Amino acid sequence: MLAKLSRENGYLINWSLAFPESPPGTSEFLVSHVMEEMRKAGVYRATFGVGAADKMDPVENLSGFRTKMLAEAYSPIVKAFHLTNKSDYR
Repeated sequence: MLAKLSRENGYLINWSLAFPESPPGTSEFLVSHVMEEMRKAGVYRATFGVGAADKMDPVENLSGFRTKMLAEAYSPIVKAFHLTNKSDYR
């Protein structure tokens, strides 16, 4: 599925993961075909969206005790819900 983001930002390629019953390579073929058609149509910007990181790192204005507590809660949630699967797929 393609979702137009804006004229400047192109399209979001969403829900392009494989289904268990599909033959191997199906999703890869479909995504590459769609990207080629987008290029032919003059679209040069596309994204698969964001993916979860496997761990949380400190950032500005968020450090110390709060960061440690959030990081300890974040990692088990990421693992339990397989949130990095989208990033691993890429």
